Amino acid sequence: MQIVNALEQLWTELLEVPNVGSSDNFIECGGNSLLATILAARIDEDMGCEISLEEVFQLEFRELVNIVESQYTRESSEQFMSSTQ
Repeated sequence: MQIVNALEQLWTELLEVPNVGSSDNFIECGGNSLLATILAARIDEDMGCEISLEEVFQLEFRELVNIVESQYTRESSEQFMSSTQ
């Protein structure tokens, strides 16, 4: 749930909209290539997950959440495994 909230906060901040729906698309909500670049960079910085600009342009909010969650979960489990060896 924290990832959803963090991504929603990024979207609302960058797009200056009050909220984000699960089927919203970043570009259709008023985003542009500069804002998409900032979004992808912030996701990488804040969550350690790589999102391509193509994904930002094409996917709905819930699909981006799924990608970030899967990368975050994979990274967390890899870090846990390496710390226990």
